[in-house]
Amino acid sequence: MNNLFIIKRVEFDSQSEDSFGFDDFVEKLSNKYIPFSSLTRKPIYLFFVKYVNYLLENGKINLSAKLKKQEVQLRLEKLLVVCWKNKNAIRGKSIIGNSIQNINPFIGKDGNWVIQNAFRVYNSSSNNISSEMIENYIKYNGTEIKLIDEFLNHKGSLEINKIYLNYLIKKLCSRKTSFFSNPILSPKFRNMFLAKLKHIIKENAYGQDLKLLNELFNKPNKSYFITQKILKQKKYPFKALNDWFKYFILAINSDIQGLDSSKHWNKADNYYSSIKDKKFKKKPNPKCWFELKGGSYKKKDDFNSSGWESLLRRAKNNNGNFYDFRHSALASLLKESGPNAS
Repeated sequence: MNNLFIIKRVEFDSQSEDSFGFDDFVEKLSNKYIPFSSLTRKPIYLFFVKYVNYLLENGKINLSAKLKKQEVQLRLEKLLVVCWKNKNAIRGKSIIGNSIQNINPFIGKDGNWVIQNAFRVYNSSSNNISSEMIENYIKYNGTEIKLIDEFLNHKGSLEINKIYLNYLIKKLCSRKTSFFSNPILSPKFRNMFLAKLKHIIKENAYGQDLKLLNELFNKPNKSYFITQKILKQKKYPFKALNDWFKYFILAINSDIQGLDSSKHWNKADNYYSSIKDKKFKKKPNPKCWFELKGGSYKKKDDFNSSGWESLLRRAKNNNGNFYDFRHSALASLLKESGPNAS
């Protein structure tokens, strides 16, 4: 059950170029402490994706010859977001597609939805949400299935289905325990999720730090501040690595601009010496963008200026966290699983 929160990397349209292998290393290190993707931020998506797949796999939805599984998934995800937007302020809540105007849930793949939909992002993680949890949900929201089945038989434009959609939203949002009524899980399911999350974290590298675990799970609403403090603690590898990444990038930037880089390289070397488990050379050979000549980095023809600017912004970040090592994702999950989630 340890892979509850693990998901495969999602292929994005513009793939990042990992010139020095930092991204790959950070992913592997992060997994030892927080074994789920940094994309996994909303507990309700894990339950919802599992719920829809459960309905499909157990014949709870009457699929016609023309209605494919992916079409059902996309339409129900759109309907979910439409319901949330109708009743809640959802900007900045890690909700996929929330900025899209005029979402049409009566068509699945219509060119007006995000490529990285909930099923692509959360599907693998949701596999280990137990069927028992979903069956428990159905006990409270059983009439919802009939509404979903009826909804899938309606197709066409928003204008044609306007009256029906308003009726459907009202019905789906009438139960406080329904996924459709609120982007935050109801207390009953938050408790289930929080217990499982604690079990997962405890089984990994934070398992021996009982003081930290108690602080995180007793104060989930303050989890962001707690996780940010973790990133600054010398007992864990994150601070030394972030400090080195920062000055390493700043030193290279001075090199490629023809400036005096000695100050930045001295700082980078000092922070490098404080890294306990060294997986890199002081000056690693680049995979792309640069070549290492005479101890200095020079730009190559494949240099990506926008990608480099992104790295520079991270190096200049005032909080000093070049990477957050999935801690923001953990904080999001904790905050949305706690008793004061909103």
